Amino acid sequence: MQNHTIADVARILCGFLLFLPFALFPGYVAGALSNALDFRRRSLGHKLLIAVPLSFATAPLLIYLVGRWGGMSAAWTTIGAAAATFAVLFVRDYRNASTPFAGAGRALTAASCWIGLALAILVDIQYKDRLYIAAASFDYAIRNEVISAITRAGVLPANPFFYPGHPVQLRYHYLFFLPCSMVESLSGSSVKPGAALAAGTIWCGLALMCLVCLYTRHLRNTQAPISRRDAWTGILMLPVIGLDVIPVSLLISSGIVFSTLDRWNEDIVGWLDSLLWAPHYVGAAIVCLTGFLVLWAAPRSGSRRPVAACVIAGAAFACASGMGIYVVLVFSAALAGYAVIAIWKGWKDDILNLLLAGTVAAILAAPYLYSLVSSEGSNQKASVLSLNVRSFKIPERVLEAAGWDWNTIAAVNLAFLPLNYTLELGVLLLVGILQAKRYASRRAPLGRKEWAEISLIAFPVLVCTFVRSSVIAENDLGFRGFLIPQFMLLLWSIAPVRASLRTWKPRTGKQQWRGLRTLRPWVIAGIGLGVAGTFLGAVINRGYVPISVYLRIVFFKPPRYAVCI
Repeated sequence: MQNHTIADVARILCGFLLFLPFALFPGYVAGALSNALDFRRRSLGHKLLIAVPLSFATAPLLIYLVGRWGGMSAAWTTIGAAAATFAVLFVRDYRNASTPFAGAGRALTAASCWIGLALAILVDIQYKDRLYIAAASFDYAIRNEVISAITRAGVLPANPFFYPGHPVQLRYHYLFFLPCSMVESLSGSSVKPGAALAAGTIWCGLALMCLVCLYTRHLRNTQAPISRRDAWTGILMLPVIGLDVIPVSLLISSGIVFSTLDRWNEDIVGWLDSLLWAPHYVGAAIVCLTGFLVLWAAPRSGSRRPVAACVIAGAAFACASGMGIYVVLVFSAALAGYAVIAIWKGWKDDILNLLLAGTVAAILAAPYLYSLVSSEGSNQKASVLSLNVRSFKIPERVLEAAGWDWNTIAAVNLAFLPLNYTLELGVLLLVGILQAKRYASRRAPLGRKEWAEISLIAFPVLVCTFVRSSVIAENDLGFRGFLIPQFMLLLWSIAPVRASLRTWKPRTGKQQWRGLRTLRPWVIAGIGLGVAGTFLGAVINRGYVPISVYLRIVFFKPPRYAVCI
């Protein structure tokens, strides 16, 4: 095709369809076999909601383990068997359903909007004789090589970036890219690695939407009727980020343009930028949260010991360790915290389920984790993690230039933490404080749901605040580990956001959110600024390269603006 933009769109959409055997079929089969989240009694639409994130939690690990010992031919046979089983199960469920796709119109609209947005940002734009790539292509260039290495060598590829005279096994957390490689092979290489990765990114966004719906439905301790508006409010809150638009706009007006919205500070990345730049980390967060939801709902499944659900949860945790190791480290702290709470409360079912799922996860993740620590070229003396206070870059850079010592800078960062998190979280921090006050003032003791939410927020925030990764200069642990509490804060925001946006009626309004009568303007302003930040981030992702070209080529004198990666 002569037009590269049209060619890119065609390849990505083709890859999107070819992703079905990896992003839908395995999860549907796993749900039917394990009855996770009471899969067998659900409607067809609900089963599809469960199948997408459950596929992310099972397919990459299944491909890795089968391909490690049986080769890629065995992996292809396994995926083919899953596809055939899915076809049988789906036809049976479709025939038994009275209204199989009730409410599918809104879901298709939301999915189409996300697909259109992702295509608009990720594809290469051809204008006359020039091709303008997306800013995310800087990171895609690395992951495309990983996908190509997997396509050439299978699930144990050589490192494409390091060759000291002989091949060295790849140690990158690459399980997310295994289905991308198989999509490339399935297309006969007509879908290139970049298009396959973009297709995987789109599916990752759909899995995130499905997970929001599942949590609003299953993470409950009430028998009240389930409201679909909660799920839609959660999905519509995904574009709401912190107040980054304020400092970034000030920096742009001062002549400084960064490649991403969050680069001005130590990132707490919004969902859009996380999906576009690092979909494997978002995938790891989705897998961890899917495993936790399956585990949390297991005691309610009706069986005496829901072994199958615990196995699925353990497989999910093992899969996540190969998709985004830093997310798993932070999530492990949350699980450990919840386990301590379960012991304190005497929740025997939760304790036994956690032990069983943890044992399964350790067994299934052992081959991959062993390859991480035993591969030639790994520096055993290097420190992976270190203690530190979360950086607030603007005052930190000023103090470093003035020659202040590290302890003083850490104390300043600690003092600036409230402002730091206010700017990075915005309305999510506000609703988090409101919910924390509600829980603190409750007369009745907190239940499993409340302690689960607290564990998935408090312990990851502590880790991301006072521990950082030390392998590279960037704090990937603090960047990506925050995806777990971000998701839970998003869920916490649903009820107060709905209460603040509706017309307030003191007699019929929800009494627990009465304080929002005075905070309503702040909630609305936080939502507006958060959406504006996401919009600005999308503009930066799409326009960073043209801006760079304009500043570096068109100007013949030092430009007013400086572009920073």
